[in-house]
Amino acid sequence: MDEKINRRDFVKGAGLASAATVATLMATASTVSAEELVNPGGKAMDEMGNASIKRDLPESFYKRIENKAGYIGTTRVVAPTQRLDAREHGFSQIVRRGSTGDWSGEPGDWGPILLAAVQEKKKHAAEISPLEAADYTWSNAFQIAMDRWHITLEPGRYQQAPIAATKVELSPEEMTARIKKICRWFGCEQVGICEVTEDMKPFFYSVGRTRGTYTTGHANYVDNGREIPWPYPYKYCIVMADKCDTDTLNALTGPLVEASAKIACSQSDFAPHYLESIIRSLGHDAKANIFSDTDIMDTPFAVKAGLG
Repeated sequence: MDEKINRRDFVKGAGLASAATVATLMATASTVSAEELVNPGGKAMDEMGNASIKRDLPESFYKRIENKAGYIGTTRVVAPTQRLDAREHGFSQIVRRGSTGDWSGEPGDWGPILLAAVQEKKKHAAEISPLEAADYTWSNAFQIAMDRWHITLEPGRYQQAPIAATKVELSPEEMTARIKKICRWFGCEQVGICEVTEDMKPFFYSVGRTRGTYTTGHANYVDNGREIPWPYPYKYCIVMADKCDTDTLNALTGPLVEASAKIACSQSDFAPHYLESIIRSLGHDAKANIFSDTDIMDTPFAVKAGLG
């Protein structure tokens, strides 16, 4: 890139070019038949449901993965694990320790590791350019917006849709296909479904968090936890994945990386709650496991559902 070009001017130009491309695509999009809306076949729908994107659906859309002892999906489990306390993972630790100022621990523990990260960021903040400082102002605004979103969706605060009295009954195969198509219609790039079986027990937290804030310290912060039952009251887990462009993330620096992550983190709460409401409206119980109110470690379930 020409060093004389201001980054913001470049982004503005790229945005205008993208808008022109979108306008062209919308103007030339073919009409969607009623059959496509029900059975898109080898086509995927855009988020608005008004145009077909002609591309092959990913193999995970239709591939069935057999359960195999000692494996999660196609990944071999090399050692058994114990259920963990969600208040002890990294995101929880940074909030708790940032609130209390307690960075104690042995080398390699969360306390010293997080303290080093905090000190490194303070050092970086003292050396940045005025342009990057301005970017951090916007990045911090995204952080506040994300925190408010997570607080609003913390356990017990989201008002679930009632379970409809009339239950829609379909075969497992047909229900799976319809659920996957619905998820793709409202923007998910990949969808997988797996059973909640005994071998997945270690990947449920024994204690879940009760506070939905994940990024900064707060005065008088206390999380008493909540017990997560086993056997789990739901038989299936539906895993949805957003597209993550790692090349773009690798090209960003400083606060732009943070801002991108915060936006994506907030948006990822939408799809699970949206699908939860749809399933409950069809007469079946469902619970969204979102970032600030989750009972599970999502990665093992994504693997078992065929997404990894």
